[in-house]
Amino acid sequence: MNIDLDYAAAGPLALAVGSAPLLANLEGPAGLSPAALATALAETLSQPLSGPPLRQHVVPGDRVVIALPGLLPGDTTTLDLVVQGLTESLAAGGVDPSDITVLVAPPLELLGPKETADGKTVALPAAAAQLIWFQPESDD
Repeated sequence: MNIDLDYAAAGPLALAVGSAPLLANLEGPAGLSPAALATALAETLSQPLSGPPLRQHVVPGDRVVIALPGLLPGDTTTLDLVVQGLTESLAAGGVDPSDITVLVAPPLELLGPKETADGKTVALPAAAAQLIWFQPESDD
């Protein structure tokens, strides 16, 4: 039996599978403990695979927005550690913590249908709208 897995531009991956029954329980890798996550994030931000550390990409006076998905593996500790690691690295580069905004996307199930009847605009359901905070413009 052949199975084709669609990989878009790369074309399909064709697998020849024998006729014997196959049962598999596939799981992703285990997550990191909070301490290991904090250490790995600090190392990644200070010693990236290429380019300078994050703190060298910013200067005092910069305003930064950290955008994160609504769901990260683990519990809220993961989100807290990611935000803490990023803000500490940005502060080391001279960014004032009051100039950092964190945006967290609402869970996708709150967003509802992608398009309205006109096919162009997105309708925001009431449940999602309640989670949004609009920051007024400042005079800065």
